[in-house]
Amino acid sequence: MSAITPTHVFGEFVGAHHVEAAILAMLWKWLPTYQHEISREAGMEPAHLLPIRSWRVASDMERFPEDQLPCVILVNNGLPEPPRKYNDSDGSSVFLAHWAIDLGVHVAAKGAKVRAAPRALTLARMYALAVRLAMIQKRDDDGVMGMTDPVTERPNAVLTVEDDRTTCLATTTFLVETDHWGEWGAGPIDPIYPPEDETPPVERPVWPIVEDHFLEVDKVPINTSEEG
Repeated sequence: MSAITPTHVFGEFVGAHHVEAAILAMLWKWLPTYQHEISREAGMEPAHLLPIRSWRVASDMERFPEDQLPCVILVNNGLPEPPRKYNDSDGSSVFLAHWAIDLGVHVAAKGAKVRAAPRALTLARMYALAVRLAMIQKRDDDGVMGMTDPVTERPNAVLTVEDDRTTCLATTTFLVETDHWGEWGAGPIDPIYPPEDETPPVERPVWPIVEDHFLEVDKVPINTSEEG
């Protein structure tokens, strides 16, 4: 269950900005650990992969001039499929959604090739591996991220030569599950505007019970073809 908002009259909910913030917070916390392991496994010093210098949420995988490399770029592509409604353990009806997230690492490097590959290409692939393992194995502290499945990986999405260095952008796509995209049947009965307090009311609405009903039946003739 998401821990973004307390349980109140509006129910729990998750927006795109919550998902993006949760992913970046998790990577900020765990990515250095995975970078060290990827470096160690490659026979290099644990600090071979330098710390990420800039983090950015964007609408596409494009480097900005102000980005300091290495840079992590997050692109939220929204929901590839409609959210699915299910009954939560407390009896409420909530929507489960999967977000298509692209995570790219843009790096630059000078010098010789490593195993016939430009150094930037190798570095980008090592960073991408660290990102992939962290996304699969770890979750954010607030419980926004649910099951996370890798979809595809483009280890050399962009490879360019700039003067005496090469730059490379490696990207990986994930489906990130959130179990409280929204809650059906919640929300106040009457508008609360302007807000009466800094916090919304806690108690859920009590929907009125139907005590009586009126049914009116209109008879409509049915035209039937005559048998000849």
